[in-house]
Amino acid sequence: MTDGTWRALERGMELIAKLPEEGPDEMNPQIHAVFEDLRSTLRVPVVNLLFRALASYPSFLEGAWFHVRPHLRTRAFELEADRLRAEALLTPVPDGGELVAAAGDALEQVRSFTETYHYVLPKLLMIASAIQACLPRRDAGESPPPMEGLHDGSGLLPLGVARGTVAVPLVHSAEVAEPVRNVFEEIKRRHHHPAVASYYRALGNWPRVLEVAWQKLKPQVDSVAFAAQRERLIVRAERVSGWVEPFEPEVLAEYEVSPAQEEELRALLLVFRLRTIPDLLLDVSLIAAMLEGPDEARRSRFSAAAPGNPGASPL
Repeated sequence: MTDGTWRALERGMELIAKLPEEGPDEMNPQIHAVFEDLRSTLRVPVVNLLFRALASYPSFLEGAWFHVRPHLRTRAFELEADRLRAEALLTPVPDGGELVAAAGDALEQVRSFTETYHYVLPKLLMIASAIQACLPRRDAGESPPPMEGLHDGSGLLPLGVARGTVAVPLVHSAEVAEPVRNVFEEIKRRHHHPAVASYYRALGNWPRVLEVAWQKLKPQVDSVAFAAQRERLIVRAERVSGWVEPFEPEVLAEYEVSPAQEEELRALLLVFRLRTIPDLLLDVSLIAAMLEGPDEARRSRFSAAAPGNPGASPL
């Protein structure tokens, strides 16, 4: 990683750390329209921190989202997300008995929420690369070779939240009990993340589940295997940027993006592409495997590319 990339990562982390946890004002018509459409297009009832961060630049978010959206509805994109998900599971998987016991009566809700994030995270990793590819190319580097079959005529995915996906209220890190706050801080520190991921903020509703899940994951986070798998996922996800046509510089001006804000956007997207989303995909894959078993954690029952999946149809 070059010095310039490190500086951009640090800048992006500073920007994300300053974001309010309550999220953007969805009464803004641009933000509201994008958030409603992305829930329907991505087929989940949750809005990731990636989009909440980009909402600080509402005109750019709107333009970039509708620029990449047609590709996100293709069966090929869904299949590529399935492949990323299958590759994301680190082995050996820790024993999940203690985690299942910790969930108790909430087990089905914890499972469904985990499955929801497990389904959408590979898509988010590719989308972060795709949106970054919207920014004007400022160097002579070549784009990665595009994924094959994105326009193979195989039809579009259905719009609408997939049956069985769930949303869970996010706890505010400043308002939780000290044990939960301590786990949040340790997750941020060990992952070198600027904020607590939405998935973990939701697990904060079940403090014992959060604690047990993190204790099981913690030995993996600093491992060589974790870092190597993260890099493989990043490289594979970057292939999606090969089919995104970058904006011309004047388009950014139309979207009210100044040169300084362009650099902020590059820094923000770099953090999501290289750190927060791939790390969370690896974490959630392990949690899914502890809750459901390794075989189930290599696929998603919500995938619209897998015929016969009960969650493949929208609500």
